[in-house]
Amino acid sequence: MEYTQGQSGKTGSNRPQDAGPAIDQATFKELQDLAGDDGGEFIRGILGDFIQDSTDRIAAIRSGFSAGDAQAVEEAAHSLKSSSAYVGALRLSGINKQLQDLGRGGDIAGAGNLIAELGREFERVREAFAPHLGERVAG
Repeated sequence: MEYTQGQSGKTGSNRPQDAGPAIDQATFKELQDLAGDDGGEFIRGILGDFIQDSTDRIAAIRSGFSAGDAQAVEEAAHSLKSSSAYVGALRLSGINKQLQDLGRGGDIAGAGNLIAELGREFERVREAFAPHLGERVAG
């Protein structure tokens, strides 16, 4: 799994792979510690729900953007921001915070690049969590 350990990981590029690890190790460890003895099943359930919900929320953000619906973007980004932070996907959470703020401000016209970045970062997170879900990710 790709984790952070307090390093920025920035190399001067805006490409997600240069943005540092997809998952914050300390936050994910806290989640694992909550799991207790049934850790694997608990983690699979949480992450499976997160991946499905995130897929739905990202679709809602894209749909809201296409329709010019700032409130829809704000609401979906707010939800995804919180759930991303919970599982340790802190960069994904930050992107959603930016989208939430744009939606709250009512001007999402320039959000296209940020939404594309959201999609790329979500893929990084999904790939990082794949081993915990028993999935293999083609690369």
